[in-house]
Amino acid sequence: MKQEIQFTEGKIFQPLFRFALPVLLAMCLQSMYGAVDLLIVGQFGVAADVSAVATGSQMMQMLTILVTGLAAGITILLGQTIGSGKLEEAGNIIGTAICFFLLLALAITGVMMFATEPFATVMHAPKKAFASTVQYVKICSGGMVFIAAYNVLGSIFRGIGDSRTPLMTVIFACVFNIAGDLFFVAVLGMAAEGAAIATVLAQALSVILCFFIIRKRGFAFPFSRKQVRIHGKNLGRMLKISFPIALQDGLVNISFLAIGAIVNSLGILMFSVTFFRGELLAGIFTADRQVVLASADYMKAYAIDTLIVSFLFCYIGYFNGCGKMTLVMVQGIIGAFGVRIPVSWFMSRLQPVSLFHIGLATPCSTVVQIILCTAYFLWLLRQEKKTQFD
Repeated sequence: MKQEIQFTEGKIFQPLFRFALPVLLAMCLQSMYGAVDLLIVGQFGVAADVSAVATGSQMMQMLTILVTGLAAGITILLGQTIGSGKLEEAGNIIGTAICFFLLLALAITGVMMFATEPFATVMHAPKKAFASTVQYVKICSGGMVFIAAYNVLGSIFRGIGDSRTPLMTVIFACVFNIAGDLFFVAVLGMAAEGAAIATVLAQALSVILCFFIIRKRGFAFPFSRKQVRIHGKNLGRMLKISFPIALQDGLVNISFLAIGAIVNSLGILMFSVTFFRGELLAGIFTADRQVVLASADYMKAYAIDTLIVSFLFCYIGYFNGCGKMTLVMVQGIIGAFGVRIPVSWFMSRLQPVSLFHIGLATPCSTVVQIILCTAYFLWLLRQEKKTQFD
């Protein structure tokens, strides 16, 4: 493919920047799905509809993060294989990924058809919004095959050095999602259900677009339908890389779901506040002055995390690249279950309840994780020096 970027020769900064920027933009756009749904539902629906989309989006985010984490193994394994010149194995990796993620998507869809209501109960979805929340999640879960397919295709593109194509397809999907939300929610008045349908259709179209691009460009290595099966060796290597990443990301997201459940118990109004972060942003979604002021209070705490979390992400990226996924998983679990959830629960018990105090759980967790990563990094340096002297 013409969009491929080489990392095995020449200077590294420029190609790395050219590769990373589209990945960053694509991630930002993907995170906008729920925000767009909330924006349009908030303008044309009632408070219960907004709560349903917000709660449902959080639940779907957890599933998407699981798939995305597992798909990361495709990118890493493909990059390693192509970089080492083993092009004949690249097609087998892609074939294995297609089969595995298809089965995974079908399994998730089946489970969510039965588990959505208990899940919504655990999340303390407000009574007025409970039915809409369940319906939103079930519709989105029905489109899990498209979520999995997009993440697999995006990982394949990035694994061969092309990060621009996934960005292009995400842009296309976001534009269609906005149009779909306006049609189903504003015109047909379908509220949360309409937002879910628009999201699924947008993801389906992005997958179709990816297939057309692959069909037109092809790969720089052999690939045929005969390779679309599970190759045990490649699946094992893929899961060895991706499972710790998926587990760590999933557990981190569960900790945020726990915070959402804690705040959800305070009512619909207060739940909306957990999603709308910042006075200006909250003003886009709602004119309720109480929500705007409370969201600004939460933002004060969360803003602290935005200043320091980039250092943590640098460590995580470095350790994943070095194959230290277990360390990344362990520090994530400690941060999520040893700090973030306990701190948020403790703060929610202090009177009067303050979203600023609850929000402090996130930067507290990040600080602890940075300390753990720094300590491990310094230990690795000492071990390397010992090896050199020996």
